[in-house]
Amino acid sequence: MNVAGWLAMSLVGPFYVAAGFGLYLNRRTETEAWDVELAFRRLRERLHARAAVPLLMALLACAWLLPAPAQAQAQAQVGAPAPTQVAGDADAPATLAQVFGPDLAEDASFREAAQRAYDDPLFGGERTVVRWKRKPTPGRDLPEIEGPDLSGLAALLSLVAEWGLWVLAAVALLALVVTAPRWLPWLQGSGRRAPATAPPVQRAPLPLPEALPDDIASAARRLWQQGRHRDALSLLYRGSVEAMANEAGIELPPGATEAQCLRASRRLPADAARELFARVVRTWQYAAYAGRLPQDTEFEAMLEASHAQWGWGR
Repeated sequence: MNVAGWLAMSLVGPFYVAAGFGLYLNRRTETEAWDVELAFRRLRERLHARAAVPLLMALLACAWLLPAPAQAQAQAQVGAPAPTQVAGDADAPATLAQVFGPDLAEDASFREAAQRAYDDPLFGGERTVVRWKRKPTPGRDLPEIEGPDLSGLAALLSLVAEWGLWVLAAVALLALVVTAPRWLPWLQGSGRRAPATAPPVQRAPLPLPEALPDDIASAARRLWQQGRHRDALSLLYRGSVEAMANEAGIELPPGATEAQCLRASRRLPADAARELFARVVRTWQYAAYAGRLPQDTEFEAMLEASHAQWGWGR
């Protein structure tokens, strides 16, 4: 599976990189107009190259029309065959006299045109090539120096190296076999550690909620004055939930959430009771989950309204 994955990534990788580079070039072309810049560069190159086209056409016309008659006339006048290259100088380039004949070679305009063509960087130019050549041996040959015969030592070293490699391969194979129980499960996909044993569950009875006091308003006001604001709001919320359930004639499930209590409060007959209960629930949620406590006056007003609505202390 590892080899297959490596081969797949090797095959897909070049296409992925090429596609990403293509998207990059496309974006750069859209934002910076690379295609327009390249088009202008090609146009400039064509304009520079076009100046040498007439000269090139003239050279081609001269090479096509003039060499054969000129060379034939020169041979007829001299009465000898056309000049040939010197033996042993096969690599020497042909001269103008050999190619075009002596008459055309003496033409000054032709020489000037040819020189301009050679000087043009598009068709000619000069360059220096440096090559390393073996320095020739002086007149006498140096005597060969005979050294000791080390063929036996070389054979011994090669034999030791060969057997050493076989020994290393055998040790590596033995190590793989010995450690197979450790790494083989990982290749089979079952190399996960055994889950740690869960600690024993401690069973203990949940503490029952404290019973509500007879005068909820006085108890909540006392907690608020003692600085226990969260406990005061919790007592106000619990008392409002129990009073709402009794007045609506419903039974809430144990651990009912605030949302369930609000849905149950829709059965209250009076709109004022539903609004007051929603206000109490919202104030408790702000204090319990957001840490936002009401002002003293706001808490006192909500406590008086709840006392009057639910009839606490009567």
